[in-house]
Amino acid sequence: MKIRFNFLLLGILFFQFAFAQSYTYTAESFEETVWDIATNNSNAIASATGTWTTAKSNIRSSTTAQQGTYSFYIAAKGNALISPQLLHGAGVLTFYMAKPTGGGRSIMVSTSTDNITWSADIDVVSVPTDWTPRRVEINNPDVRYIRFQTNSNGSVYIDNVKITSGGSKDVSVTTSKVSQIAQTTALVGGAVNVSGNSVILSRGVCWNTTGFPDVTSDKIETAGNIGEFTVTIANLNIGTNYYAKAFAVTSHGVNYGNEVIFTTRSGDAPLAYWVQNFENAAHLPSSNPTSPVEINVPEQGTWIYKGAYKSTNPLYIQDGSAMDLRLTKNGSYVITPMLEDGVTGLSFWEGRGDRELSIYTSTDGGSQWALHQSLTSVKREANIVLINNSLVNRIKIVNEGDGDADIDNLSVTVLPAGTVPGVTTKIAENVGKTTALTGGEVTSTGYKMVVERGIVWATESVPLLADNRTIELAGLGVFTTQLTNLPAGKQIFYRAYARSRAGTGYGETLSFITQPATI
Repeated sequence: MKIRFNFLLLGILFFQFAFAQSYTYTAESFEETVWDIATNNSNAIASATGTWTTAKSNIRSSTTAQQGTYSFYIAAKGNALISPQLLHGAGVLTFYMAKPTGGGRSIMVSTSTDNITWSADIDVVSVPTDWTPRRVEINNPDVRYIRFQTNSNGSVYIDNVKITSGGSKDVSVTTSKVSQIAQTTALVGGAVNVSGNSVILSRGVCWNTTGFPDVTSDKIETAGNIGEFTVTIANLNIGTNYYAKAFAVTSHGVNYGNEVIFTTRSGDAPLAYWVQNFENAAHLPSSNPTSPVEINVPEQGTWIYKGAYKSTNPLYIQDGSAMDLRLTKNGSYVITPMLEDGVTGLSFWEGRGDRELSIYTSTDGGSQWALHQSLTSVKREANIVLINNSLVNRIKIVNEGDGDADIDNLSVTVLPAGTVPGVTTKIAENVGKTTALTGGEVTSTGYKMVVERGIVWATESVPLLADNRTIELAGLGVFTTQLTNLPAGKQIFYRAYARSRAGTGYGETLSFITQPATI
């Protein structure tokens, strides 16, 4: 009997491997009518994506779907769903899941190389009420089956199940550390090694902002097949987290390297029109004006005050200076000078806290006003209001509350627009342990007058204004500058820059290595 049973088992397995349709490595959406048939505890469902196995009562349902009309309904725990045979292994598993009603349920995922012995659960996830995507990294060319199970009987739904190939067993891929990270670009790469006869069809780097990138994500390919490589990925968003992997495409699928995470640099801080610290008594009303008062401030313009005047009460002056601007209760205001180049935002300190202030904007110099934002002031930190409007040319701050407020260190920033200055970088000379001589040339002013120029430098990334910088006199033409306080024995990345109200223009990024430190 034992011999007959073994022969019977071998026969079943032979039938299963010989006649079952292998997986096509495309998404299964459970829209075909074959998914209606599931009467036993083990049912072969021959869909267009391959022959799946499902247990009794686990069939498609039109109750809910992530996309289309149907989803797969898991009504019973146990062997809920087994994938077709994965001839090229398993890379990344993705699926959508939902449990619209009832108590909590979990989905467990396990793998097998022979459809007999199964691994421990490689993923366990609690199923949310609404449709939610799930990605599971497998990256194993030996895996031949994937199994979905639930922890209890109940209405759990999955949809749009997709498995990527696991690549070749004799190919290994690693992802290198990301370097030269800028605002919209980064340098990343990896290494591809082959220990057998596999042929590399292509290689490169893939990336996204959600994690688990693959070759269906954004990608860039590079020449060659084995060994180390680097590529520059571009058109990235400023100040954004990215996930990247090196990959190699073979005739047996795609091999991936480890996932690396990096964040692109934030944009340069906008240029301020000015910072009004309300420290010059000649620029402020000395007593409470009951009607609007105009005061011209050199290099700023004409300010307008009503119910606002100089205050010297140290209890409400946050920066320890001699004076600030008192805004009396119930409708007093201060109006800024004209702002010719739009507004990114404004910031100010308020010395009392919990004051009801309203920010109004005008696009016609103050003839008409629109409420932009109402806020409750915060003490001992900057109150920041974003505007981001190229048409706004004046701002009014109104104290709408029933208590006095104290305003200090008011700053309004330009909205960058137009062509930035053109700049080139000079090759560094006289490189020492902590110093170097370099410079650049401002070749064009761009849309607005240049207000600042110099050199920015960093040790690990493309340098920006937020890193180390020198400041030279503004203007067109060639300039030189001495870099100091550099770390000894380090690679220094540097480039020239020029700043205007249109933004910051940069020259090409160059580098040098400082001399090593001596004992």
